[in-house]
Amino acid sequence: MSRTGPRLSALLRADVDRYSYMLELDGTASVGVDHRALGAARALLMCQGLQAVVVHRLGHALWQWEPGTAAGRGVRLAGRLAHFAANRVVESTTGISIAESASIGPGFYVGHFGGVIIGQVELGANCTVSQGVTIGRSGRRGQTGAPVLGDRVWVGPGAVLAGSITVGDDAVVGANTVVTVPVPARAAALGSPARVKPGVGSFEMVVYRDAEDDPARAASLLAACPDAAPHASAPHATAPHASAPHATARPEELPRVEAPPATGRPAHRAAQPVS
Repeated sequence: MSRTGPRLSALLRADVDRYSYMLELDGTASVGVDHRALGAARALLMCQGLQAVVVHRLGHALWQWEPGTAAGRGVRLAGRLAHFAANRVVESTTGISIAESASIGPGFYVGHFGGVIIGQVELGANCTVSQGVTIGRSGRRGQTGAPVLGDRVWVGPGAVLAGSITVGDDAVVGANTVVTVPVPARAAALGSPARVKPGVGSFEMVVYRDAEDDPARAASLLAACPDAAPHASAPHATAPHASAPHATARPEELPRVEAPPATGRPAHRAAQPVS
């Protein structure tokens, strides 16, 4: 193989696990029941997005494979012809078209049927794409005109991402947004044309199993909210302030407060009943 990347089996396991987890969250599958084969079969049967992703994974593996023998080249040709036919069936039944040359990280999730077109692009791990999304190159400049999306990017319904742009990790692309400019990590692109606004990212929108234990996600979340981490330079965070000795004093050491002398008049007038 002339191009390197995660193994096909690892990619498929991550994809199936994410769809199975989404079914669990929706209540369609039983939570906590460890039947991986049953969960994989259920997800493949129920999720049109997973059907399209599996066909893409197989086609991409064949596209990457460069055999050194005539027999291997014949097998590759037969496989690519079979993938071409299977991809046309998937496009007709799911409304999802993914180019075999697209480089997509593990855990890719397409949540709904219809109108999804993904060209020769690069997507990171655990990205989420909604219905009616188009991601592809602009013009005919090949790879130089293709979008590159980072990890855990959420793309809303009807969005268009075109041209030589980069979308950073944990970014959000809003519904019906046309993106032709770079989007920094943890930012949001909204409107047509897109207006980039800083935000807290896609942390509440992109979900997958054990996301809380993902070190890359945790580091990105900390970068988005640096105030959430304790600062060692703040002495008041761990100890009482030095100018407040009564903060740790015993009750008998506290100063006594004398009551004010009586003046013969009540401190306040009682409320009179309303007749």
